[in-house]
Amino acid sequence: MGVVGLTVQKVEGFRGMIVDAIGELKEWGEDEEDLDEGFGGSEGDGGEEDRDDFEDMFSAANKLPSHRRDLRDLLDETLRVLRLVDMLYKAVAKRRIKTFPVKTPPLEDEAARVQVKTLDGVVALLKSIPESVDDLANAFYELDAEDATSILTKITTDAKAAATAAEKSWTNTADEFTTWRSKFEEALSKKAGKEGEKPKETMILPFRSN
Repeated sequence: MGVVGLTVQKVEGFRGMIVDAIGELKEWGEDEEDLDEGFGGSEGDGGEEDRDDFEDMFSAANKLPSHRRDLRDLLDETLRVLRLVDMLYKAVAKRRIKTFPVKTPPLEDEAARVQVKTLDGVVALLKSIPESVDDLANAFYELDAEDATSILTKITTDAKAAATAAEKSWTNTADEFTTWRSKFEEALSKKAGKEGEKPKETMILPFRSN
């Protein structure tokens, strides 16, 4: 397996981590916890507030507390963003990494050095995103909406940076991916209109049939 093949394999591994996280977070959100049973409504001095605190205590890392609407909305937005990021990995692998012009060191040509530097930068960003996704999942399991929001912002920023770095072809010309990148960034910047909204048809991957 050559350099290009190894790089594609790496990126597919990074993408696999994101796909796994999407599945785990989706399952976590679907197993919504409701601890009404046994609490008898708002009986007691603390009432609803005490019940919510109890629910938070025993739901962390297991289920999404039913009263945490902020986390539910944030989770929906997170899943929407991660699905778009998944598409980015597939597009970069197909349209940039697999088409990378392999060079043999030493790289005396300046253009070749720039290409290698660009590829390294893109792969580094693609490597960092799954690490952030892992941190994001932990923030959800700890019911920390503030931390989750901050990490999601970082993921979005890194995804846009990776797409921008790979915007032009290796001959420095615009192509299908260049056009797709604009739509990708626009989609990332939008908030989901409906719960669990998936990328629309305008986000069709920039793949050719050949």
